[in-house]
Amino acid sequence: MTKLLPALLLALSSSAVYGADADWSRTSETDALVRTMAASKNDSPSLKAAPAPAVTMKPETAKFLRSIGIDPESKEIALIYSEGPVETSYQGDPQVYSLDTLAAEKAKNAIKRFITARNFIRQLKQNFEETSIPAEGYDGLYLTLEERKLALKKVFG
Repeated sequence: MTKLLPALLLALSSSAVYGADADWSRTSETDALVRTMAASKNDSPSLKAAPAPAVTMKPETAKFLRSIGIDPESKEIALIYSEGPVETSYQGDPQVYSLDTLAAEKAKNAIKRFITARNFIRQLKQNFEETSIPAEGYDGLYLTLEERKLALKKVFG
């Protein structure tokens, strides 16, 4: 049951975004992405994680990350930061999330969930078949609408 909880939370948050009557059938975009990943077996350079580009983090963001025990200079955080803001929606309203916006709000738990969600979706895009949904600390809110569709495809096949 505990392994299903993140999947159910994802589905519930996505239902709130798309509406209860949303069509959860496979889309050609997600099918094509999964077929490409399966065919390449991760040998394609386009599916491998690129090294994090050198992007200078705002000092305030770095300071807040350090204050909650996260190393702002780690490769993982540098990669997430270099991806830039996540433009998505919640219950039909446009939302933009980033390490900068969450740090400015002093949202300690939200930052941790954001990091978990961004790491998960990057891994899912790289290796759909072998990636599992995080058991805890994951929130589908921090995924784009297309990324949510891909995550739901992983959950519900």
